[in-house]
Amino acid sequence: IDFDAYENIALPRLRGAGCSNNMLLVDERMLTYALDGASLLPEHAGRYYTVTGIQPKTVFHPKVVLQLGRRGGRAIISSANMTASGLAGNLELAGLVSCTQEAEGEARLVAATWEYLSSLLSGEGQALNHQLEWLRARTPWLFDTEPAADVVSLADGSGAALLRSSGNGSAAGIGTRFTNLIDGERVERLVVLSPYWDDDLAALAALVSSLAPKKLAILIDRNTELFPAQAAKALPDVEIYDLNTFGKSRFIHA
Repeated sequence: IDFDAYENIALPRLRGAGCSNNMLLVDERMLTYALDGASLLPEHAGRYYTVTGIQPKTVFHPKVVLQLGRRGGRAIISSANMTASGLAGNLELAGLVSCTQEAEGEARLVAATWEYLSSLLSGEGQALNHQLEWLRARTPWLFDTEPAADVVSLADGSGAALLRSSGNGSAAGIGTRFTNLIDGERVERLVVLSPYWDDDLAALAALVSSLAPKKLAILIDRNTELFPAQAAKALPDVEIYDLNTFGKSRFIHA
């Protein structure tokens, strides 16, 4: 968390668009780190927004923006941290789902996003509880919508699902649940982009094993020297593409 970036890039735009009930959720250890000198100290916390430290079993790593209004909502799930580089420096990737009260599939995904975030916020203090009550009073449609537990159909005919760690009572990881959703469909080409990799490419190898693609394309940033090239030799039918020209010296964090 970079408070300078949040308060000078994100917050003014949110408030300028009429959003006055802002809640910022961050990994508690990174919050402590920021308040201990790694970030400029916040100037508007407690007045224009609340900030809550989340204590997960491992690392609190999602990047989610959830916007809720009287007649609809929007969920943005991305690779960008709430930092200057995440908001304005790196090359990042985001997926967006918007809904009205009538858009059933989209609304169920937004409701599922809210269900995930609200599960992190129980008993977190008077100010936050006041914000949550304020939200509930103004978004009755949200609480009348059944959160998506699996794949839902969107207005354009495509399917989508919200996959989260230890979600919906499942002990399986996100990767396993993702590959299960393919449900036997033949994968002609698997394209993988990531800034970081296991030393032995174990996660990628698991994807290849589960999906059995005819071709595998890997997109890397060669300048960072973070890709284990030797491990890639064990993968079948692999094509490796260098993204340096595309990135134009910006760090590809997607």
